[in-house]
Amino acid sequence: MIAWGMVAIVMVGTLVLALAIALIATQRKGERTDRIEELRELGFVVRSKPPRDKRAGLFEPFEGVPGLSTGAKGLLMHAQSDVDEMPVTLIRHSYMTLAGQTPIPVHHAVAGVACPQSWPVVRLKRRLGLFGFFGRGGPQLDREPFNKRWRVYTDDEEFAIMLLTPVIQAWLEDAPRKESWRIGGGWVHCIWDGDPRGPDLKLLSRRPSRLRSMTPFELDAFGV
Repeated sequence: MIAWGMVAIVMVGTLVLALAIALIATQRKGERTDRIEELRELGFVVRSKPPRDKRAGLFEPFEGVPGLSTGAKGLLMHAQSDVDEMPVTLIRHSYMTLAGQTPIPVHHAVAGVACPQSWPVVRLKRRLGLFGFFGRGGPQLDREPFNKRWRVYTDDEEFAIMLLTPVIQAWLEDAPRKESWRIGGGWVHCIWDGDPRGPDLKLLSRRPSRLRSMTPFELDAFGV
């Protein structure tokens, strides 16, 4: 009697788990379809879940972007369109990591536009905690709110100072908290933690072209 009762409990538990997994899979498929439609409405040509033999080529412009630790293997979506008369490429990237013994997904979305290959790399990362006041590493720029909001990483401080004009600094002071940047080496990348949808997806798609449009035109010849 007890044995049959245990079997019934296990069977019910297995059925509930299977239904939950199926429900989550259906929900994720629906969310993926929603994002595809949102990007298409913005004029993007979308490739969802690119074939493995195509991922390396599609991911190449995003090599070196911080946080995309699994490289091309984690590419979930690739989309392209002209935004503000500039060709923009946007990707969704995901991989699994462990929190203790629990696997958790890590999502990023990155939008990029081209810049001169000769530009040195400049990275912008949000300052955390007390570093916003005391961790003053990197070049200090004109605007104190920018210096409190961002830490600048670069091997060429002179270029970073020329790139990050007071106008760009002021614009970046109100950036979303989930945002970081990698600029130089041929691309301007705006990186968001998470998996944006709706208005956030539209905002992300416009961020790199907006910054690129504000960069001083004389920098186009920098390092040439």
